Amino acid sequence: MGENHFEDITVPLYGFILLGCAFSYYLLTLSLLKNHDKESVIHQAIGNKFKERISLFIYIAGTTISFWMPKLAFGLFTLVALIWLAPDKRIEKAINQ
Repeated sequence: MGENHFEDITVPLYGFILLGCAFSYYLLTLSLLKNHDKESVIHQAIGNKFKERISLFIYIAGTTISFWMPKLAFGLFTLVALIWLAPDKRIEKAINQ
């Protein structure tokens, strides 16, 4: 959005790209869980998939809103980045157990 200053199409396109990345990551976690036993370390670590699901929901909401309120949508995209900025301790906890 830098040089375009939140033009009509830039924020929705950015949202679609972020949504595609989040959906790909969600599919990756699903395929990892499908190929491992429920007692495996990876299954225990990624089990609830809360961050993945909430990210998808916020990206869908942000991309939809971006057609009318691009600055609010950008705020939602930033919120997801802040959610993932906090380190994810699930894998570390599962390995230490």
